[in-house]
Amino acid sequence: MKSARLARRITGALAAATATALLLPSSAATAADPKGGELRAETYVVPVGTPAPSLDELRDGSGTARLEAAAQAAAGPVTAQETVGPAAEYAPKAKEPSAAPAFTAPVATAAAVKKLEYPDPPRSMSLKECQDNLKGGAPFYVKSRFVACTGKGIGVTFWKDRKPVGTSFLNFYIRGSVVKDTDRTIRFEYDVAQFKVSGKPPTSGQLFRIDYHLRKIWPASAKAKNGGNMPGAKSFDDLRRMKPAHFLHTVDVAPGQGSGPADLVQSVYAPRIKVELPKPYVGGGTSEAPLLAPQWDAAKHLKNSTGARRGAAAFSYISTLHYSTKPGAPEKAVAEHLKKAFANPGATKPVNAKKNVPGQDVKRPLHRLAEGDRSRKNRRVSIAQCVRYWGKKYSQGNKLQCDEFPFASTYEGAAQPQYDSGAVKDNFSVQPLVAKENQNAGSLLRSFLQKYRILFGNDDAYIVKVD
Repeated sequence: MKSARLARRITGALAAATATALLLPSSAATAADPKGGELRAETYVVPVGTPAPSLDELRDGSGTARLEAAAQAAAGPVTAQETVGPAAEYAPKAKEPSAAPAFTAPVATAAAVKKLEYPDPPRSMSLKECQDNLKGGAPFYVKSRFVACTGKGIGVTFWKDRKPVGTSFLNFYIRGSVVKDTDRTIRFEYDVAQFKVSGKPPTSGQLFRIDYHLRKIWPASAKAKNGGNMPGAKSFDDLRRMKPAHFLHTVDVAPGQGSGPADLVQSVYAPRIKVELPKPYVGGGTSEAPLLAPQWDAAKHLKNSTGARRGAAAFSYISTLHYSTKPGAPEKAVAEHLKKAFANPGATKPVNAKKNVPGQDVKRPLHRLAEGDRSRKNRRVSIAQCVRYWGKKYSQGNKLQCDEFPFASTYEGAAQPQYDSGAVKDNFSVQPLVAKENQNAGSLLRSFLQKYRILFGNDDAYIVKVD
C-alpha cells in the first residue's frame, strides 16, 4: 500500500514539472519548519464540486484517498467530446458528452406559421448556471457553440509532522461566449469562487497565477489580439476578499488570416493556473484547465460576410438540430420519419438489413454540403427510391414530397457511395410526407444552419435529435 501511494506521489511530482493538469502529492514536497519539525503540502487539482475533506478525514486517510481518486479523474488535458477540427486532436476527448441544456421546441401549428425560423442559439450564461451544470463532475457545459464553460477545483492540504494542520480549497470557472451573431470577439470570464478553509492553513502566502493565452492556432501565422483585465499573481486571501473575484479576457482574430473559402481560424484555449505555496512549504505546480476550442470565420454563405469586420466567432463544437414529434409541431411528420430511421432503420426504405444512418451522435455527425452537383445528385437518388417503392405517382399530385435522411445538403446524403468508395450503400431513409410539413422541416434546417454558423466541409458538423 505504501509503495503504491509513493508511486502516485512521484507521478504527481513529474506531472507538476511538465505542467500537466494533474497535481498529486509529491514525495519531495516536504520542508523543515524553522521552529522544528517537518512540513509538507499536498496540492490537488480536482473536478469542481469535489468536497473538501475535514481534518478528521485527513487523519483517518479517507480524505486523502478521496482527493487522490478525484485528482485521477481530472488528470491530463481534455477537450469536449463534441469538438471538431484540429482542436479535437490536440488532447484526448472527454469520455462523456458535455452537460447541455434541455431543448424547448417552439409551440406552433403548421397553419399558423408564416415565416418559420429555428430558435436563436443561446449566447449568455450566468455563473450559477455554469456551477450547477459542472457540479456533477462534467468537465464542460456546452450551452451552444456560442457559449460554454469549464472549470477546475484546486485544493491544498498542509501537514506538520505528518498531522494535518489545515486545508484551502477553491474553484476556478471559465465561461466563454460570443455575444452577437456578427461578433469576432470572444469573451472569457473567469470566476474564482466557493472558498473553503479548515484548520489554520497559511493562505495569505498561497499564490495563483493565470496564463490565459491561446495554446495553439491554425493557421500558425494567424495573430490574436488580447484584451480584458486579467490579474497578476493573487493570493488565496486576495481572491476571497474580492467578492466577486471576477476577471475578463477577450480574444479577437481579424479576418483575412484564415484558411480556405471560409477564411477559417481555429484554436485551442487552454489556460494554465500556477499554484505557489508560502515558504517554507514547497510544492504547488501548474494545472492546465479543460480545453475550449474557439474559431473565427468569414464564410460568404453566412451572415456578415462583407466589410472590414466581416465574419464572426464561435466554438468548434458539433451543434444539435432539434425536431419535434409533439402535436402541433410544424415539422412533426419529418421528425417521426427521423425517429423511425434512428430507432428502427431496417424498417425504412430502401431495404438494407444492416442500415445504420449517421447523424444522431457526435461520433457520426453530418457535414454540410454546398448547393451544387453533389447535393442535386443526393436528391435524385432519394427521389428514385421513392419512385421505386411508392410508384411514379407517389406525390399524389404534389400533395406529398420525398423526404430523405441524411439530408441532401450533407456529404452523408443518398449519393455518398458514388463519391466515397468506403461508404455503405443504401444507408439512408426515404418516405413520402405531406409537402407542407416537409417544407417546414426544410425551413427549420436552413434557419438552423445559418443561426449556428455551420460551415461547409469537414471542419464543421452537426447532429439531429428528435424530441
